[in-house]
Parts: sequence; structure tokens; C-alpha cells
Amino acid sequence: MNAEQFNGIKLMIRSYMETLSLDECKAELIAKGLLTTNSKLAKGENLNYGLELLPSILAKGVNLCPNAGACKFTCLAFSGQGNILKGRKMFAGEELSAPLKAKARRTFVFINDKEWFEAFLLMEIRQKNEMAQMLGAKSFFRLNVTSDVEWIHLTILVPHIAFYDYTKVWNRYSTGNYHLTFSVDENTTDEMIEAKLSKGENVAIVFNTNTLPEKYFNFSVIDGDLNDDRTTDAKGVIVGLKLKVTIGGKDNSLGFAR
Repeated sequence: MNAEQFNGIKLMIRSYMETLSLDECKAELIAKGLLTTNSKLAKGENLNYGLELLPSILAKGVNLCPNAGACKFTCLAFSGQGNILKGRKMFAGEELSAPLKAKARRTFVFINDKEWFEAFLLMEIRQKNEMAQMLGAKSFFRLNVTSDVEWIHLTILVPHIAFYDYTKVWNRYSTGNYHLTFSVDENTTDEMIEAKLSKGENVAIVFNTNTLPEKYFNFSVIDGDLNDDRTTDAKGVIVGLKLKVTIGGKDNSLGFAR
């Protein structure tokens, strides 16, 4: 989508959020939970759960993806059948999709009662981890499926539980139980990419091609679309991702994909 279409959806979301009740949104989260799964998270043998908030500047007064560039126009928050089928109505300013409304309600609670939100999130993470153990499985949690919030302060409270995320905030760092993959965009220099990879960190690059290259910058490229679990990736590799279809189709007009 272009900037005008993005801003139109932003205004619809902000208008929708003005109608929300904090108590009603909390009641919904208590009933349905914060964490979700999707087709990407479900790939693999582990139980992967994700938190989907509104990305970038869609919510008024906050930026949940502080370093977002052109990617905000083709964010995964706008992907999926529920969004694509409502694309024309959203561009026309007529109706928001159900997935975006759900993200808006979660984000509304996050913004207006962060202490309650984080306490509830931590409780749900512990519960799902215990359920996975009862099933003899491993659980992994991605707290920034569609955002780029700093979560290290929460992950250190449960050092026995594994977390992973993509981030465009390149001065963040991985910890023992929180694996970060650093995302490339149109503003990322070749020197930045090579520096991260040389230190054993992993870098995600979106390729606007039908097939992924085997190597890039003389570093190995792995297929990041095969599954979502980045915690088992080798160190110092490029996580290759193909450009996805979102509202408005595939769009690399601003050049964040390579």
C-alpha cells in the first residue's frame, strides 16, 4: 500500500480505538487470552505462541516499531485472508478488518494499563509453558509478531522460558533465553550487516525473488519461511525471507527488500 492508504487505515484505527472501553477489552483478554498462533508460528515441532499488537504509528501517541521504515506499508499486520478480503473497504475508509480490530483492542490495553497487561501476559506465558511440558513439548514465545517493543525486562523474569523476535533496533542484544534476529531495511548499510554477522548474530533479509540465494555477502542464507522458530538457527547466518502479499499486493517500491 502507499502512504495515503496507510494513513487512511491509521485514521480508521484511531477512530475505532476512541470507542473502546478498557474494562471491556480486559474482559475479552481474560476470556480469550493475549497470545495467538498462526500458520507461520504453527510450522515446526514446537508450540510457538505470539503476541500481535498494532505496528509502528497506527495507534495514537505511541510508536511500537521505533525504527520502522518502508516495511510499515507491507507489514505482516496487513497480511492474511481476513485483511486482504477487506482491503478495498479499508482503502475506501468503510470498514476495518477483524484482525486489525483485535490488534487494536490488545494495543489499547497495552497503552492504557501497561502494568496490568504485562502481569496478565506473564501469567499466560507461564500457563502455556506448563501446558507444553505436560504434553512433552517445548514452548517458544514471540512477543513482537507485528511490533518491535523492548521486552527484555519481562523475559528475564522467566529465564527458563524461551523467547525470540525479529527487531530493527540494532543496539539491542540477545540474552540466554531471548534470541533476536536483526532485520534489514532500506536504511541498513552493507557494513552494518557484515558487522552483525561477523559477531555471530543473525540478520534477516527480505528478498524480492522467487528463490532465495544460497549465499549473500559470502554468508550462508537459510530459509526463514520454513518455520518460525529462530532459536535453533546456526549463528552468523542470514535468515532469508520472501516478500509477502499484504493489502495492495506485493510492494517493494520503496526498496526495503533486496
